Amino acid sequence: LEPFVETELNTLVQNVLSDFELKIESRQATVQTGNLPVLPVLPSQMQQLFTNLISNALKFAQPHVPLVIGIDSRLVSQEEADVLGLDQQKQYHEIS
Repeated sequence: LEPFVETELNTLVQNVLSDFELKIESRQATVQTGNLPVLPVLPSQMQQLFTNLISNALKFAQPHVPLVIGIDSRLVSQEEADVLGLDQQKQYHEIS
């Protein structure tokens, strides 16, 4: 079983973007990334998540329409966490 590891999400995204460099270039896509947090995650699963999201954005984009892929995060407020029924003792990040 893979352990949770404090991981720089910006690094994971950059690794995935370099894997898609040719497709991004050929599609003339623009990728905008915010300052993603360092979080305890399963790195292979997060990398797979970013791979799937970027792959789908490239695959399902409208032809002849400029493609902009944005990847960002924000801290979920206590009020939002409460509405969602999340543990109030923890912090949550929304990655979009």
